[in-house]
Amino acid sequence: MQRSTITRLAKVVVSLALLAAILMHVGPRAVAAQIGGMNKGLVALALALLLAESLLRSLNWFQLIRSGTQKVALRSITYAYFVGGFFGALLPSTLGTDLARSTVAGIRTNAPVEAYFATTVLLNVLSLMVISAAALLACARVMDWPNAPAATIAASAVVSSACLLGISALYALARQARVPRAGAESPPAVEWRAGLKRRVGRFVAALVRLPRGLELAGVVFVAACSYALRSLGWLTLLAAADTPVSWAVLLTIAPLVTLGAALPISVLGFGGFQAISVYLLAQWDVPSQQALAVSLVQSGLAVLICCIGCVVYIAGDRVSLASLGAADRANEKYSG
Repeated sequence: MQRSTITRLAKVVVSLALLAAILMHVGPRAVAAQIGGMNKGLVALALALLLAESLLRSLNWFQLIRSGTQKVALRSITYAYFVGGFFGALLPSTLGTDLARSTVAGIRTNAPVEAYFATTVLLNVLSLMVISAAALLACARVMDWPNAPAATIAASAVVSSACLLGISALYALARQARVPRAGAESPPAVEWRAGLKRRVGRFVAALVRLPRGLELAGVVFVAACSYALRSLGWLTLLAAADTPVSWAVLLTIAPLVTLGAALPISVLGFGGFQAISVYLLAQWDVPSQQALAVSLVQSGLAVLICCIGCVVYIAGDRVSLASLGAADRANEKYSG
């Protein structure tokens, strides 16, 4: 059995084990009753907000790509965002969500996948910057609240500060990097002997082409709007479960939830997202069954949004499955 297959199976096992452990601790019947009693209208509104957040995020990805002088159509990038999200998240693949999106975009536009993947990395970094900055402001607001969990607030402040310092250092390094200007003649490419080195070289070259000035401000602004929609979707789901939570609380715990759910130990964050959400919301007196029900519904809506990519794939100009399979095998070869 190949190592990549073992890794995928291990993630499935970890996700199922975490979910089972949390459900047994909280009580499956209590969680099922909580989900059944959620306001269906508010759940539908949360789905609309999360879908709008995905559309806005695809627009921001388009902005980053255009700032790197790659002339592409918004339609192609939106297609790649949703179709790649479906292939990377719900089908057995070594590509991963962001790399699958980049691969679909590269196939549709005949451009290097590494350049697109670099922009997804930048988008994630800028989104983390917005999340961290908002968390620091929220920490300052909630730290004087009665019975506020000081340890959670301190952990969020430390993690947020570390993220912002790291991003600032990376930005300073990127500003000093020498890259060709748009339209300028590029120097001869270094002849890498190994395919992996060629990939890394193209990825790094694209990564340092950061947007500057107004372009960067525009990307950060859209990232902030996208984050606001995501947070509002989470608040709406909590309201659907009759669990009012302050926006400041969600902003405070968001960096810890984001990093915890992003750990590559589970499938689509299932298990990890539920565990950290239940633990952190419990610090703010949210009952475990309500926190778990909301997190499960939120993960379910995320899967539903990924399934939209399947509909887009069937209805649109389809990329070749053979090309995606070849990209998957190539990635498995280089990563293994």
